[in-house]
Amino acid sequence: MGTLGVVIGLMAGVVSGAAAYRWVSTRFRRQVLASIVSGLVTTVCASPIFIAFGVHRWLAGPEAPWTAAVFLALCHGICQGVLFRGRPLLSRPSKGSSDATGA
Repeated sequence: MGTLGVVIGLMAGVVSGAAAYRWVSTRFRRQVLASIVSGLVTTVCASPIFIAFGVHRWLAGPEAPWTAAVFLALCHGICQGVLFRGRPLLSRPSKGSSDATGA
């Protein structure tokens, strides 16, 4: 159950963090603020999923506190905000884009 929780939590965190990043970066045009919001949203979305699926027990044993799952979600949020900054979810350029190869 813990492995499934990790997969679902990570995917939900990545998608929600990417959506938050795009929204903030297009609305406010600040990449640092968008990265911070992305990391926070990723952590907030992944934490309850990790706790509900018992990822903390899978990660550190049956006696592990739920804060271990929140710590894992926080680490994922930091990765989303810092390491993946500027490329939340790669999208294909539109057909009329000027940055297409060969143009």
